[in-house]
Amino acid sequence: MPKVAVKLNGKEYPINCPEGQEERLHEIAGLVDHTMRHIAGKGVNMTDLRLAVMTCMTLADQLLELRDQSARMTADDEAVLASAVAQLRSKVAHIVNAVGQA
Repeated sequence: MPKVAVKLNGKEYPINCPEGQEERLHEIAGLVDHTMRHIAGKGVNMTDLRLAVMTCMTLADQLLELRDQSARMTADDEAVLASAVAQLRSKVAHIVNAVGQA
């Protein structure tokens, strides 16, 4: 398993990485680094551990928000689909009724 060096808030960390996932690890590290720098840039002096915890909390909050949005979209999609099916049933019933009267 290759080791990949990633930089988080200016410090380099060697991370074991499954073969072929190096680019993905760099993408993940870039997101974490960006979030860490954003939090650190707010001017509040904190330890590396506190910065890491705050970064985890921020990323978890973003993840939960995306999950909630996805659930809402799924519910909305289901409502749209149910409405479309009801309209199709109505149209089919109308056609069946018209054909039956012909």
